[in-house]
Amino acid sequence: MKITQLALASLFALGLSLSATPASAAPQKQSPKKDTKYDVPSADALSHYYKLAADSSHVQGCFPPCLCPVQLRDDFRGSFELHLLPTLDPVFNSYEVRNVNWLVGSGASEVRIVGEGIYRVAPGLGQHRMTLDLVLNEGAPTQFDSGLVTGGGDGLLPKIEIAVNMNDLNCFDTVLQIKAAPQLKSRLRSFAIDSGSFQEGCLPPCLCPINQAQPVSGEFKLLPLGRGPLGTIEFAIVDVMWAVHPPQPSPLPAFTPVSGQGIYQLALFSTTPVSTHRMLLELDVGGAEDNWDSGTVPETSHFPVIDIALGINDFMCFERVFAIQASPK
Repeated sequence: MKITQLALASLFALGLSLSATPASAAPQKQSPKKDTKYDVPSADALSHYYKLAADSSHVQGCFPPCLCPVQLRDDFRGSFELHLLPTLDPVFNSYEVRNVNWLVGSGASEVRIVGEGIYRVAPGLGQHRMTLDLVLNEGAPTQFDSGLVTGGGDGLLPKIEIAVNMNDLNCFDTVLQIKAAPQLKSRLRSFAIDSGSFQEGCLPPCLCPINQAQPVSGEFKLLPLGRGPLGTIEFAIVDVMWAVHPPQPSPLPAFTPVSGQGIYQLALFSTTPVSTHRMLLELDVGGAEDNWDSGTVPETSHFPVIDIALGINDFMCFERVFAIQASPK
């Protein structure tokens, strides 16, 4: 098994522990340090990123009165953003759930989940509710709802432990058991695009012109998620803020804005000399939303430098491609 010393040191700099903990091992309790604080939302900072805990789960199957197998998957991971909303309600704090950025499984059984919603919590009553509009694997938006249930943490950045479902647990249903906590903003690592391009046209076996490459600039952030189901090291990609510029040379100052989120997977341990990586992104490119995927490809740039190309059509026939090289700011 091989791991590059440079990449290992970089991962520790990103605040990610590489020590593997068996799934069956009970986590050790640690006393919180008195000087450790989360960033409290203020008038100009009302949003905060949350990470799914390792014991979050995806359950799908039959509930009474129906009978069929129930599948429990504990490889449910990712992030979302919680944004405090103004309210005159003296009982409930209301939050917008933004940028749901979740992944279940891997390979052929992989389920990509994105969306948004609302979370309401009444700390004094010990009640809360989460309603989400989610898209699973590019399907139609589906509403998941917890109903008003017992639970909910205190403070403006509550820990969340709640189950949402799409069919009120009636017969065949999908249940997402969400356990999440706010993340220290110091865990987010900013990356800048050092060199980037956007290009569209035909790749083999199709024949059509390929447009001139357009420069891409911008930045994004990585939030460590831990290890994936295949031993990959995973990060949530958040705060994507890119710009596609006109082809050079061009006197036009206009650019196309790009925003979104995704997942970055890094496999440093391998039986071959070459490590691999993969980037998944849901991007809004000038108002057009698409899912971009690099596939699992050799990682030759030595993380934390990221050098990767993403397409929307498996790099076949008519394709649109982002090629980016980025490094920590």
